[in-house]
Amino acid sequence: MLEEYFNVRITEDSTLRAIPLLLPGYVPNLNLLADFILRLGTEVDWTTEKPCFDTVLKEISIFYACESPLDDWDAYFAQSPKLEHPELATFKRSVELNVFDTLKNGFLAPRSMPKETFQCVANIPDLYKVFERC
Repeated sequence: MLEEYFNVRITEDSTLRAIPLLLPGYVPNLNLLADFILRLGTEVDWTTEKPCFDTVLKEISIFYACESPLDDWDAYFAQSPKLEHPELATFKRSVELNVFDTLKNGFLAPRSMPKETFQCVANIPDLYKVFERC
């Protein structure tokens, strides 16, 4: 079932062979992979169909959440704030190019979402009007 519906492929010898691709170009924090597999076994309700699908999807969403690859990156930057860890730079770039672009181009807000949820900070046409005078 995991492979058929969610593309989570685990072989007979308990080797993980595939995880779902939710967003092309975005790789989740693979440091959380062991937790993902553990939670699939312990947190998923395998007894009835609907709760099973709900909890598997919940665990996949937790695994794909945009979490920094560094456990304590605040402490890392407190030592030398001008340095940027290479893993963190890659993570930030991946989120910027993949997650934000996908949200910008493909997000359709549900009608139930309040209009105040998003606020336009700036838009390109208005910025050109302001800065073309400079």
